[in-house]
Amino acid sequence: MKNVAIKNMDEETWRTIKSEAAKKGKSIPEFLAEAVYIAVAVREEVEREKNNSKK
Repeated sequence: MKNVAIKNMDEETWRTIKSEAAKKGKSIPEFLAEAVYIAVAVREEVEREKNNSKK
């Protein structure tokens, strides 16, 4: 079931998400939560690097 957040996603992206979640043996919400966690961690690291380079 696609919810509002996924409604506007193109079909290829949706298939990729379903496929990658299945490869990892995770549900789609688990897979997306992990992806968001990783993205936030990377963004925070980039911000730290930018702040450290300004000093």
